[in-house]
Amino acid sequence: MIAPDTNIVVLGRVGSGKTTWIQRVLIPALRKQRNGILVIFDSKDEYQVSAPDVSSAMDLNRVIYACKDRPPKIIRVPIPRPSMEVAEQFLAAAWAPVGEGSSDAEFYKPEFPVRVLIDDAPMYYMERGGADPDWLRTWYIMGRSAKRTLVTAAQRTQFIPKGILTMSEHLVAFKMANYDIKNYVARYHGESEANMVKSMRRYQYSFISDLLDEPLVFDPYVGPGITKRPTGVEL
Repeated sequence: MIAPDTNIVVLGRVGSGKTTWIQRVLIPALRKQRNGILVIFDSKDEYQVSAPDVSSAMDLNRVIYACKDRPPKIIRVPIPRPSMEVAEQFLAAAWAPVGEGSSDAEFYKPEFPVRVLIDDAPMYYMERGGADPDWLRTWYIMGRSAKRTLVTAAQRTQFIPKGILTMSEHLVAFKMANYDIKNYVARYHGESEANMVKSMRRYQYSFISDLLDEPLVFDPYVGPGITKRPTGVEL
């Protein structure tokens, strides 16, 4: 179940099925969330969804917060030259209307959830061994109460900020490198979960969550066996 106040990490080798899963499973599921908005950072022109494109941070802020009608469910941000500076500008723009919640004494009171998909995350944010950039840290630490959350996808764990890995409630694990299984899955989720991920075939994936007692394993050639939960969006 993907509630509006939870962060998601999607990990897997090249060709393991991450992008296909995001396009065919996650995005259709998030469309069902009431009043939720998904912003997609698309640096490789892979997400040809039915959604408006925005080219600047100011345009993104205007589309989300200044529309006379209800904002679109999905907004695509084509970013041909991804960088940390560009990502920080768009995260700031997606957080709140311009001018609201900008001072230390103000808190923006959100009217709807916003989730940002950062695919190929190391193109924007690399692990630097120190404090993460301000807006990235704001999203994964303070975002739950404001329903401002992240979907972060990457091939390897050692290249993305550790804060993203430790502050995300859900891990969607595809076929992964042994280093990542040992140093991330086993360390943060447990040996049994690590052995499960290690034994998966190509295109299988597991859903490991702080909110579930046991991980769920999905095989796209057989079909999922997910139990029904009272809240959130069913995958």
